[in-house]
Parts: sequence; structure tokens; C-alpha cells
Amino acid sequence: LYSQTAAGPAPKLALAQSQAWFARARKVIPGCSQTFSKGYTQYVQGASPIFLERGKGCRVWDVDGNEYLDFTLSQGPMILGHSHPSVLQAVNEATACGQLYAAQHLAELELAETLKRLILCAELVRFSSTGSEAVLAALRLAPQASVYDDTDMLAERLRGLDGVADAVVSRRPPGSLKVIVREIEPVALLMNGRGALEPVDADGRALPYDLTGLDLPVVPAADSAVVGVLARVQAFDPALFQTIDAARRTPSLRGGGAVLLELGAHRVLLGNDAGPEVIEAVVLVARDLAARRRSYAELDARFDGQIVVRRRSRAAGIGSV
Repeated sequence: LYSQTAAGPAPKLALAQSQAWFARARKVIPGCSQTFSKGYTQYVQGASPIFLERGKGCRVWDVDGNEYLDFTLSQGPMILGHSHPSVLQAVNEATACGQLYAAQHLAELELAETLKRLILCAELVRFSSTGSEAVLAALRLAPQASVYDDTDMLAERLRGLDGVADAVVSRRPPGSLKVIVREIEPVALLMNGRGALEPVDADGRALPYDLTGLDLPVVPAADSAVVGVLARVQAFDPALFQTIDAARRTPSLRGGGAVLLELGAHRVLLGNDAGPEVIEAVVLVARDLAARRRSYAELDARFDGQIVVRRRSRAAGIGSV
């Protein structure tokens, strides 16, 4: 990203101080950042590297005095912005009683109890800083564990985690293990019982993933037919899948229901059992209409070997074919 992009016509930032700090960082920090997500390679050349100095609310300032709107907010968790008075007060009250303990603290238990109460599916709570720590905790390695222990048993423990499709644990002599985890692919966003969106897999099961960066269709219910069609579209034509905004079940002329895909101003009707050949036909028809500059509102692919092109959606009445 850093090497392939450049700042546009906006005024060039004064980054002399940031560049100086960057030169110092290159001598002591691999990649010039302790975290990949905030490294200079994640930002556009000409607007990075940036060394930030302070923040207030939704704004931050770098060492050169440039002011920015902070849309990342520490990649998500700082929902109240920087230096919110209530947060500062709570931090001051907590640190006044001590900072880092070598034994359990009441706040640790109280937070775990609160999370368990709010997260209905949670049975136990374990705090970790990274996904790697969570994987290590799932391995449940005993203090006397050896690199020569049964790796299949360790892999099976990981496969029991929500959101894990498969796991492989192999030995790396003389004394380490290599762990490879393959996650289940999310296919849609579903509104849960609390009114919040959560990702689901091809079977409609909730996945414990962060919504940040997930651009998925929204479905009104965990309907196996709907998410099944979405999963097949995702596997066969990822480009088409990326254009789907929402999906839902709709009555079918032949009974049994069909799946309605919403793609911006266009809609696609598919049978519940639509396979790769039907999906390919829809893509080809859409491309042909675009090449001919023919407008349409709906493609109906519920019929064997045929696709009906409508200028108006059936939701607004039967249109011309």
C-alpha cells in the first residue's frame, strides 16, 4: 500500500519532525512500529509516517503540529474519543489505588461477571491481549508439556473453538510448536437478540468475530436457505458477492420460497438450490446488459435454463420483460 499509492491534490503535509522520529525508529524497532496495524506501511505515502503527540476527542495532533480527524480511534475501542473526562476520572481513581498487581483484583472478577451477564453465550471469561494468547490458552498446555506430546490432541482442542474450521499443530525442533488455524468464513450479518449485528457462517451459526472490516450482506434471520445461497455465491464469484447489500427469503411461483439478493439498485431472484451454473448465468446476463447499456431492475433466475430480465422490480408491480 505504501509503495503503490501517493497523496492526491491535497496540500502536502509538513512532516519534518515525523521524518526525524521515523529515522530514529528505524534504528531500534523492526518495521518502525510495535504494531503492524499502525505502521507506516498501512498509510498513504505523503501522509505518512506520522508520529502523533496528543489527542482530544475525535482529533489528534502530530509532532509537526498537523491536526487530524481520528477515524481509527485505536482501531475501534476508543468509542468516546481521546481523553474523555469520565474515562480520565475513572483511570485516575483506579491508578491512585495501585497500578499492576501480582495477585487477583476485585475489578478483574467484577468485569468478568459483567461480561458474562451481557454476553449471553459466554460461560467463562479469559482476558488476553492478542489472538495468539487466546490460541495458546485454548491449547491448555500443562507446565510439564513437551514438544513431543501428541499434537493431534492439541489440534483437536483448537478445532473446538467457535469460529475455527480446522487447526494443524506440528513440531518445530528443537523445542517449539507451529500452530496453523483456519477460520470459518462468515457469509452474512444477522441481527441478534440484543439488536446488534453479528457475523454468521453458511449454516447460520454466530461467529465470534470483530465486525471491523467485515463488509457482508445483512440478513433478517438465520435462514439456512438464504445463507446457503450466499455461501455458494461467495465461493463461486467473490466479486458478485461483494456487491450484495442484503438477502432474504421471498415467496416463489413454484412454492418453497426463493432467495432475493439486493445489489444496490438491482435485485436478483434465485432458487434455494441455485448452483454455480445459475450464478454464472446471472453474471453473464448482467455483463451483457451492461455492455449493451440496457437498464434493468431485476434478474429472475428461478426458472430452469432461463433468466427473466425486468425493468421494474416485482415489489413495485410486474414490469416489462
